[in-house]
Amino acid sequence: MWYVLEAEPGASLLTGFSRPIAPAEYERRVADNTLTDVLNRQAIASGDVFYLPAGRVHSIGKGSFIVEIQQSSDITYRIYDFDRRDAAGNSRELHTELAREAIDFESSENSRITYAPENNQEVRLVTTPYFTTSLY
Repeated sequence: MWYVLEAEPGASLLTGFSRPIAPAEYERRVADNTLTDVLNRQAIASGDVFYLPAGRVHSIGKGSFIVEIQQSSDITYRIYDFDRRDAAGNSRELHTELAREAIDFESSENSRITYAPENNQEVRLVTTPYFTTSLY
């Protein structure tokens, strides 16, 4: 789950596929650097909430300060890195093959959670078998 603390004008997230894709299309788009063309781009503002279950491709855009709450995991698969370089000028390692086995290629729904803040009342944002997140 992501909770947006701050977002500059124009800040956005990539959350899941805009339509279902096949693993072969994923491989082609990774190879030709067009994977972001089939991802949902979501404009964000302070207070926005997004739920991203395991397997959903996601990326945080520039100009955002976000809190991430998730089930404990020591696995992160980087499938695209926006041509960023490490301190030595090298491309960072990608995990496209490992990720292929974990990605939900059908994920095309909206990840945004809508809620209405209530003064002095609990507002439940996300409940999963692993965690529950509420605002007060």
